[in-house]
Amino acid sequence: MKWGCRALVCRLFIMSVLAVAPAFVFGWASAGMMYRDTMPGEYGINGTILLTGDTPKDLFIPAHNIFNLEWSEVPSLKNRSGMRSVSTGVPLNRFLAAYGVANYDSLVIYADDYEAVIEASEVTDETILVPDDTSARLVSGNLPVCSWVKNIRYIVVVGSGAGSTILLNGRPISYGSILDDGITTLPFARSDAGFVTGGREFDVETGGVAEGVTMKDLLFEEGYTDFSDVTVSGGGTTEHYNRTEVLSGSLFLTRYQGVVKLATNSTLQPEWKTIHTIDVVS
Repeated sequence: MKWGCRALVCRLFIMSVLAVAPAFVFGWASAGMMYRDTMPGEYGINGTILLTGDTPKDLFIPAHNIFNLEWSEVPSLKNRSGMRSVSTGVPLNRFLAAYGVANYDSLVIYADDYEAVIEASEVTDETILVPDDTSARLVSGNLPVCSWVKNIRYIVVVGSGAGSTILLNGRPISYGSILDDGITTLPFARSDAGFVTGGREFDVETGGVAEGVTMKDLLFEEGYTDFSDVTVSGGGTTEHYNRTEVLSGSLFLTRYQGVVKLATNSTLQPEWKTIHTIDVVS
């Protein structure tokens, strides 16, 4: 099992449990009673989670929609007296199935400032999503507390076979694998807009934001650090980029309408170049 979580988060979480027993992280349990997390209808969250990777397309899912699915109760933390808290939430696999994800190898779950990488075999009926601040939190009785990421922003599916695949020097690489080492954003097509209200003039800069990785980060992750040129082909066209252009970070891989694209900050989505192959010249 592979977890990408911060040891400090895990250590502080465990210490807090031991320090306040029989109080639990999610609330207080008196003798002979078990604490229950927020029940359906008792939460107020307005965040959005991006479900991406090896999926047919990117889905921006309002977090409150997740909790319209059927909930389950699972045992979570145990205090020094041997009592367990009972958490209630939506099973992670139930949520994924509701949005078309039935099979996968692993999940990369990105939160505000940390991540968890969880193998499919470790996601059980006890692995649930619970409401948390503006989004959702992962809770599971069979996973270490440092993997219970809070305020989830992205869930990357890896290995389902349902997503887009490109060829990198002839080797197939899925979109989920492209995103499994980090996600960044690209502001694009920025423009200035002015308006007048209450006798005052205001200038506002607007634009879009794409999620993905830079070409540089992808190549470095795949071990291509010493190269001179990169050729990108797809959609009936071929473009060549030198090392300086790649290292500038201006070339950005994202997905639009289910297709892997090469984006730049000065163009709109319909202008983004389709990527079928990337050839690296050392």
